Amino acid sequence: MHDRGDYKRGWELDKEWDEQQQAKARREQDGESKEKKDEEDDSFPFACFVCRGLFTDPVKTKCGHFFCERCAVKECKLNCNICGKPTNGAFSVASKLERQKLEESAKRAAEAAAAAAAAGSDDDEEEDD
Repeated sequence: MHDRGDYKRGWELDKEWDEQQQAKARREQDGESKEKKDEEDDSFPFACFVCRGLFTDPVKTKCGHFFCERCAVKECKLNCNICGKPTNGAFSVASKLERQKLEESAKRAAEAAAAAAAAGSDDDEEEDD
């Protein structure tokens, strides 16, 4: 006979699921999930590490770094330029979601740069007065 003492019954699984959902709802009310989502979005780069420009035909290395297709083929044939892990020339095309995240990241960076430039020009105007 097999001991099934470590198996959970249906009602135990349901109870555990309900507790997890209640904890998730409490975190969302506290705003933790929003902060976590913002942190996840920040993990996407806004420019290619090699050419420092906006991504054109983004590709992803095995280690998860993004490059323009041309930059990856030209500069990262053997090793990733960011972490140094071997790529062996293998890249995957960025998925539609990843492309969207990269574009959003670039927009946020452009908005932040514009805001910083506007703040800098406001400071200059005040100094001139």
